[in-house]
Amino acid sequence: MRTAICWSCSCSTPKSMELLISIAKSDADMAEADGRQDATGGVSRLRLINELSDDIYSAVVRSERIAGTMTKFLGCEVYH
Repeated sequence: MRTAICWSCSCSTPKSMELLISIAKSDADMAEADGRQDATGGVSRLRLINELSDDIYSAVVRSERIAGTMTKFLGCEVYH
């Protein structure tokens, strides 16, 4: 199984992506996340959480690059 994290290339570096993928692969909660087979035969997993905590995932979505990009995409302020 491959783990994919949707994070825009303009918001990451190869080193940070390697770190996030490593964290996600060892995350027991991600193992239980809903998975769907993608076009290449791999499994893409998605885990949605309504509240942010003090973990790496929350740090990523709180970043200006992600929150600012999503604000522009949605056309309104992103609330956490």
